[in-house]
Amino acid sequence: MPKKGERFPLASSQLWPPLAGVLLSVGVILPVLRSISMDTYLSAVLGSVAAGALCLLWAVWGKGRKLFWFGGVALVLFILLITGFSARLGGMLDAGINLFRGNTAPMKSYAPEAALLAGFVFSALGFSLAKQSAGFYPALSLTMISVLFVWFSGVRDGLWFFMPAVVVLLALYAHTTADRTPQPKTLIVASLIVSAALLLTPSLRFTSARLERFAETLRNYITDTFFFTEPRTVYSIQADGYKPLETRLGGPAEIRERPVMTVQAPRSMLLRGAIYNEYNGLSWGDTLSARRYLFADFRNRNIRANTLDEKRPAGNARDPGTFELLPVQITMQSDSASTLFVPLRTEQLTTPLELVPYFNTSSELFVTRNLMATDTYSLMAPVVALDDPRLPGQLATAALANEHRDMSDYLRVPEAVAREVYDLALRVTRDASTDFEKALALREHLRRNYAYTLSPEVPPHNQDFVSYFLLCEKQGYCTYFASAMAVMGRIVGLPTRYVEGYLAEPSAGTAHVTSRNAHAWTEVYFDGFGWISFDATPPRNTGGPRTDNGGPTPDEQSLPPSPPPDDLPDDGQTGSPEDEPTPSPSPDDSDATLPQDNPNQQQNTDDGPQPPEENIASNPDDNGHAWLWLFPLALICGVLAREYFTRPGTVSARNAKDDGERLMAWYRALLGILSASGFTPQKQDSPGAVAYRALDRFPDTRSGLLALAHTITRYGYGRAEATPAMVEEARSCYRAVFGSAPFPAKTVWTARRTVFGLGSLKKVP
Repeated sequence: MPKKGERFPLASSQLWPPLAGVLLSVGVILPVLRSISMDTYLSAVLGSVAAGALCLLWAVWGKGRKLFWFGGVALVLFILLITGFSARLGGMLDAGINLFRGNTAPMKSYAPEAALLAGFVFSALGFSLAKQSAGFYPALSLTMISVLFVWFSGVRDGLWFFMPAVVVLLALYAHTTADRTPQPKTLIVASLIVSAALLLTPSLRFTSARLERFAETLRNYITDTFFFTEPRTVYSIQADGYKPLETRLGGPAEIRERPVMTVQAPRSMLLRGAIYNEYNGLSWGDTLSARRYLFADFRNRNIRANTLDEKRPAGNARDPGTFELLPVQITMQSDSASTLFVPLRTEQLTTPLELVPYFNTSSELFVTRNLMATDTYSLMAPVVALDDPRLPGQLATAALANEHRDMSDYLRVPEAVAREVYDLALRVTRDASTDFEKALALREHLRRNYAYTLSPEVPPHNQDFVSYFLLCEKQGYCTYFASAMAVMGRIVGLPTRYVEGYLAEPSAGTAHVTSRNAHAWTEVYFDGFGWISFDATPPRNTGGPRTDNGGPTPDEQSLPPSPPPDDLPDDGQTGSPEDEPTPSPSPDDSDATLPQDNPNQQQNTDDGPQPPEENIASNPDDNGHAWLWLFPLALICGVLAREYFTRPGTVSARNAKDDGERLMAWYRALLGILSASGFTPQKQDSPGAVAYRALDRFPDTRSGLLALAHTITRYGYGRAEATPAMVEEARSCYRAVFGSAPFPAKTVWTARRTVFGLGSLKKVP
């Protein structure tokens, strides 16, 4: 402390760190506040200035620093306590987590306090960095975090907010490379340089449209790969007119003719879009798609393989002929949802850079934006044919693997389904000895005994849709038959799911898919083998089975009609089962069991049967913390950069101006590894004393230590001129000692060096 009557000893070296801290804090925080539309700039500036003032007092206090430090901390804690600010810290932390999830609303409740606290913390951090000789690299890392945050937010104007941080970075870099330069001078020069650059940028701005497109594509790719948590648009067959009632199945179809995609493929195939597992009596929903995974992420390989049946069946149950991979290329002809239309067991998916594929646990594939016309992607996939004579044997072999998966999500049947439907399903499959035969029997029963029409009656709102179709209406289109087979399959113990998508029927290798090719079908799961597609929609005319576009089903669905069970009608007429079903439950009874009247009914949260233009929010617990990856990633990069630039070899090569400073870089490194090894040189020790005392711990380096001590003595005290030979001698001695040091000592020394650097290269320590 200055004595009474003396001037306050404020030197430029003391003013520089607090000022740099304030400027760095303002230049880092204000752009972030602007990018999230929070106009609390004044609070951030006040917090930064307050911290800068406290740091300045701490810098000039001298011997009273400890007292000042503890007193300041106590004062801050007292203020936080009496103002109730500390009680809001928990909420502020939670708001910060939501902020990096992309949800800025919670933070707006804490905006002034958060900006004030951030300004205070970052200003103090900047003060600490400015005091270090190698503080440029941590400050650069901190600024880059802010730049990346603003870049990913999409804000492209107001870059002058970064000006204070850039000024500090230039000054820190100049001081790092030439620490003899006065800090005020470097700060003034850096300010002039940045100001001139900002003034000249509008008039000298040069842009390349190609480079701008590439930069934007790269930004979108990084965002989609690491930070995709946005709601997305999900495909629904409603977009093509096969779900006219919107909230429930049934009713006359209203086909909306439009081109959808062009498919290059060697065979006909079903292209899956939306996959649903939960039937509630009126429509299908999805309860399994809330979690999303990056398709190309190596960490998700086991989840992807399990979800997409990539390794099923295994061993001798997988016949190469059955699972021959076929090339498929799809080019969109109109805008669509974010769903990728792909066949079962998709492999080797290839998309352009702007389409980043994901998958969810319902096995749906999708990208991070809606598909647009001309978007193209390709893949390889097998097309499993039901009429393949090898298939029953492969299913039997696969079942022996004793793979037991929890398929309860694909076996639930709502209470609204009529008892007569249970009886019908059991009668149809009573002669089937395997699950595969059960599935075939159900499919053939629906094809032979129910008619196809695009103009069925509107089903009653208070009756189960499948029960109404099977027992009353007895005619319909694809959604009717797919739903009926899925429910009847579950009744007889087959895990099933309902799928909506398109049928592609190539002619000469090309299929022009339109909205008339929209289709719905059923997938059945077989133990050890995986999912297989079954299309129960009957032919509209003679000449083979038919899907909703009037053509035959794909090869994977083709199978000669099998004889119906003995107790079922086989007169070629569309009709009901042999026994006339009893009336379905009364409206009052149905109302009591329909899930839509159950307030606890689980609803779809991601990929349910929503209108095609409706955005469905994803599960916030999945990738909700993705934005937080930016911080550890930037921190790791900053630490690695700092570690590299504080290595004695790097300092000697980059920062040292002559052989004397290079010699000091290696000698300071030697003292550092000695200290980390348990031998701490004292300030009064001469180089010779240091060497002799260190011999007890490093006897194998005796000659090197003594020779280096003599060299340092001649250079530091004898005014001998440093030479490259001296530098090489110091380097060899350091490496010998470092190699002999125990691993914990090396770790401690590396950490110390990374945080504090090597120190000044101007004098012998």
